[in-house]
Amino acid sequence: MSGNAGEVGGLGAAFSTRTLVDEAIALGALGAEFTVLDPADAQRGLKRLAELAGEGEAQADGIIERLGIRIGRGVCAAATLLDVGTIVFGGPTWQLLADRLLTTIEPMVAQSPFVRATHPTTVLSTTLGENVAAVGAASLVLDRALSAQPRSLLLG
Repeated sequence: MSGNAGEVGGLGAAFSTRTLVDEAIALGALGAEFTVLDPADAQRGLKRLAELAGEGEAQADGIIERLGIRIGRGVCAAATLLDVGTIVFGGPTWQLLADRLLTTIEPMVAQSPFVRATHPTTVLSTTLGENVAAVGAASLVLDRALSAQPRSLLLG
């Protein structure tokens, strides 16, 4: 095992919280009061966009669905390339949009002829909370520092 784990969820999605909020403002789903001037503004706008989508507002829901399609395409490509059995999403943005994005991404992965052809692939949300990237990075460092390394066990 190389320990070479990382994030590929945004592959090909051209996404940041700011771009999503900017798109919502441009399309009229959010008002100008949600203009992003700093990261806190972006998170506030994203939270409102998620609330609107949850309330059934079609424009907000469409923005999130299109994001899910972009993420799904990238994840299907990565799953095909890496031959993974499980895809796990997480982070602060994911926590707000998880329910809506999973309904778009799960069927894309399940119906992908390239992913489906080899074995079933599970798509789920992390149980580690929004700081999943930090937890994963720390785990890799600790694993490398504290786990027995096979080459150090070889005798002479």
